[in-house]
Amino acid sequence: MGYQTYYTLDVDPWDTDMDDEDFDREMNLLGTESLNQGMFTVRDLVYGDGATCKWYEHEAEMLELSKRYPRLLFSLHGWGEDRYDIWSQFFLDGQCTKAEMAQVIHADFYLQNLLPAQ
Repeated sequence: MGYQTYYTLDVDPWDTDMDDEDFDREMNLLGTESLNQGMFTVRDLVYGDGATCKWYEHEAEMLELSKRYPRLLFSLHGWGEDRYDIWSQFFLDGQCTKAEMAQVIHADFYLQNLLPAQ
């Protein structure tokens, strides 16, 4: 059956010389790129329409995609089946960071933040 993860993707200009028109042009080309053996497109991931799926080759595919679009920073986010499996990984010009697990930080307790009794 395999392990399921929900994926989203943020894409930002990295090249400081890239104006809005250049970015829009790149995004139009990029949006039709197929990922995970055609299961979804980059546009699907950017607009939150990516499916919960098995995508074991996400790092290799994202590295290749970032090589083809070296002026863009890709931020891939995943939410796995396990409660603590929330991570982000960044791709730029054929290189990537190690996937970093999310850190949940809860606010401290302050007496003045208590809600009135009902």
